[in-house]
Amino acid sequence: MATVVGASLSWWQVERGHAAVDHQVEARAAAEQVMVDLLTYDHTSVDTDLSEALTGVAGPFADDYRTLVDEVIVPVARERQISTTAHVVRSGIAGSDGDTVTVLLFMDQTTTSVDEPGTRRDSSRVEVSLRQVDGRWKVNQVQSV
Repeated sequence: MATVVGASLSWWQVERGHAAVDHQVEARAAAEQVMVDLLTYDHTSVDTDLSEALTGVAGPFADDYRTLVDEVIVPVARERQISTTAHVVRSGIAGSDGDTVTVLLFMDQTTTSVDEPGTRRDSSRVEVSLRQVDGRWKVNQVQSV
């Protein structure tokens, strides 16, 4: 009997570990996609581009970012004809706790505008916190590191 209980407990722990890894993989993929979506837009469609990107964010961060988009990014992008494209260079899991996963992203972003001739390239590191909302991983905090 002890062998059966021990085997059952071991199986449960292995399955629980697989589920945690699956959550991390899903959250990491979501972090990469959402951050690329939030940082990629064309001045001719910036409001639509970022409105669609905002479906991947949640909580107070969603409210703050929506305000930033409406009050700063959209008007400035249109006025200065700013277009940006973001790419994730590398990413990794920085932490995981239940329904929250933190991902570290190394990103490149290229920007064009009427203010600068040519293309400007910037690199950044961001720590992205995600949580599950209605079965979907959503970004609820972003911090530069």
